Amino acid sequence: MLGIGIFIDARYHAPWIFITAAINAAILHIIYPMLKRRFRRRRPFQVDPGLKSLLGTLDEYSFPSGHVMTLSGVLLPVILSLPGAILPSITLVATMAWSRIATAHHFPGDVLAGAFLGTVIAYPVSHLMLHSI
Repeated sequence: MLGIGIFIDARYHAPWIFITAAINAAILHIIYPMLKRRFRRRRPFQVDPGLKSLLGTLDEYSFPSGHVMTLSGVLLPVILSLPGAILPSITLVATMAWSRIATAHHFPGDVLAGAFLGTVIAYPVSHLMLHSI
């Protein structure tokens, strides 16, 4: 639904928004695995035997949340181009963050760091790409 809204609201700028989001996703997919290997934080289900992993994991470590980091970076150009999309975007990130905690894959600090890092890392590319149109 958000994608359809982007095409309706942004019209001619929609391709730039999607291209910027894709570039951000690519950059973040390069960076977050390096951060995880650097910090080597164990996942909650690995720390507490009473917790069960409800899903398979994509990698071994918990910090930062790659899902939340990538989603935050992908949604940043949407928010910068369409300020009215901030509430649905925040809702998507919050839902993703909660799902990562609820499945015992991340601690709250992991998802907060993921949202922060995704936004901070994606901002320069988003600003440059979207202000050049």
